[in-house]
Amino acid sequence: MDPFGHTEGNAALFHDFGFDALFFSRSNAKNVKDRWANRGSHFLWRPFSNHFGKQKEILTGLISDGVQGYGYNKGFTYDDDTDAGQNDEDTGIQDDPTLAGFNAEALIARLVNQVHVVANGTASNENVMYLYGDDFSWSNAYALYNNLDKMIKYGNLYNKHNITFVMSTPSRYVDAL
Repeated sequence: MDPFGHTEGNAALFHDFGFDALFFSRSNAKNVKDRWANRGSHFLWRPFSNHFGKQKEILTGLISDGVQGYGYNKGFTYDDDTDAGQNDEDTGIQDDPTLAGFNAEALIARLVNQVHVVANGTASNENVMYLYGDDFSWSNAYALYNNLDKMIKYGNLYNKHNITFVMSTPSRYVDAL
């Protein structure tokens, strides 16, 4: 399933270690495409089911947008020291409407669209895990968290959908499912 070693053996061990869930983002393209087409990015993995049945099942989630699955959120890279290919749109959230470059509403509209894309890959889109970040990135924690706080604040203020943005943990996400 995952080229980095998430096999049935890993899933069985994670269950035995007491894990409630396993989330990963690297998978082969066909697996991602198939799971996304069937809204199956989250599933109950039953390792060695022919021997253990449902005894060792573990909630498993493929973290993806249906295409990329791993990496930066396009248009939301607020760090000077990344190789994410920042473009002119990755300048941070300008939330003062009296200043040139006010972009909070436009960026939140793009964020809401990205959340909808992620939600479309899950069987139940009531709770969606929208990850932010990548390996070996984010040298400027102040810029990152300042913009994350603004994304949450203005995401809750400007979105015209029934979406509530919160900063969370995988454990709280699993509990909410």
